[in-house]
Amino acid sequence: MATGTIYRPLRRNPNGDPVDQGGNVIRIGANGTEVGTVNGLVLGGPNWQPANVRGNVVDTTGLVGVPVSEPVQPTHGDLLVIDGVKFSVQGPPQWSSANTLTGTPRRYRWFTVTAAAN
Repeated sequence: MATGTIYRPLRRNPNGDPVDQGGNVIRIGANGTEVGTVNGLVLGGPNWQPANVRGNVVDTTGLVGVPVSEPVQPTHGDLLVIDGVKFSVQGPPQWSSANTLTGTPRRYRWFTVTAAAN
């Protein structure tokens, strides 16, 4: 199980860029954008598969499971850093509702992530 740090900008400009209170574009991971630490992560693993026949572009999309008991949860657009690798969180959690047959609550919320260069 891994530990990660979540970063989230205070707000975004009309272009979707993260900005500070003054409206200046900033990098996520700096300028007070840290939300907190998440423990007990399960890495579903990025594919790291070639996305074209030349092999110079790879698909780095994967899943990360976050325990529902963690007080800090990622949201769409967050930056999740695990062992120095930066991942962009995409969309809402998957399979986070209770089991429809048994009613058993889920232990993890699964998020789609992509390795980020930001």
